[in-house]
Amino acid sequence: MIQGRLRTDPYKQPYIEDFATIRPIIDAKPQKTLQSKEVKWLPRREWVDDYIEKMADRVDTQLKDTMGQAFARALRKVKKTNPDKLDFTEEELKELETNPELRRKFLVDQDADVLGSKKPRAPAESEIAGDNWMELIDKHFFEELEQSLSTDQNPLRPSRLDSWKAIEGEDGNTALSPELGKVEGVKGLYKPPEDPEDDGLDPTGTYIKLKQVTGMKMADILSVLTNRIVLRTVSNQTRLGKIRSHSVIVVAGNGDGRLGLGEAKSTDATIATETATLLAIRNMKPIRRYENRTIYGNVEAKISGTVVKLAARPPGFGLRVSHRIYEMARLAGIHDLAASIPRSRNPYNTVYAVYKALLNQPDPEEIAIGRGKKLVDVRKVYYGGSVY
Repeated sequence: MIQGRLRTDPYKQPYIEDFATIRPIIDAKPQKTLQSKEVKWLPRREWVDDYIEKMADRVDTQLKDTMGQAFARALRKVKKTNPDKLDFTEEELKELETNPELRRKFLVDQDADVLGSKKPRAPAESEIAGDNWMELIDKHFFEELEQSLSTDQNPLRPSRLDSWKAIEGEDGNTALSPELGKVEGVKGLYKPPEDPEDDGLDPTGTYIKLKQVTGMKMADILSVLTNRIVLRTVSNQTRLGKIRSHSVIVVAGNGDGRLGLGEAKSTDATIATETATLLAIRNMKPIRRYENRTIYGNVEAKISGTVVKLAARPPGFGLRVSHRIYEMARLAGIHDLAASIPRSRNPYNTVYAVYKALLNQPDPEEIAIGRGKKLVDVRKVYYGGSVY
């Protein structure tokens, strides 16, 4: 309840009750009252015989199930090559292959009506006289059975948990907790709404929140260029071993005056990169450019012990900078630039100092007003631009 009001949404919990019934999703599992009894230790010979008997029963069950699946796949092959011989539909064959109870009734109990029809499903003896129909089924059956038994994971070999249950019984000690089950009334509520304008460009819904925050179209989001420019891995030594953590910085830009940075940390480098990419696209800001090719004048920025100096250059000069500054300038649409890092070259501080410098370029109009000159004079004197 919120300030005395009762919740009406599908996720509400049944708070108002008499606590007389146990709800598996909310309440803890009740403890069973154990009866003390004397432990019966079997002799080694009897224990081995009992174990072999239980394993033999399990292998027999698994073998029958594997043979049933092979027979169902054989029927499907016969259906594809000779569709007139069998009256099964594709859905019935698929259900026969996946449902073990249905296979038992159809193959062991010889009940042909379990697939939903009262008419005979196999051809009459008069129809298959002189035909190789049964030989064809046997051929496909043995092929499928041999393929099932020749895989790396033998279906007749039980798992360790099943083997332990076979020894201790269903009430034996286990590390698996019982399933909670599905919550009623919330089916389909977690599926993100589809926007017809996306045209199927985001089937997994990765960019839905980013689209809502930025207001960009899906085609524009996918057209943004991104690049991971910093990847740092650290290990924390614990009593469980070394725990690795990855720290990532991704730069995003449209190549035409917009640039953004995103930083994320995770134990998985892929997850950190994806998160940083979304943050970089969301944080894109406009970058001031002179003649759409370089920056305005000389800019300097300092982050901790790192100092970055950027300088404008004439047309055709190129990007004569370090590799991280090169990627940031390229994604921002800057083509002529010079840079120097006289002090610390820490990757993190370098990236943030460059981003700070690009966002704090001098404004030509403010310079012109301060000097009492026209803007055209400032461009000619300080930036070497063409004013005529």
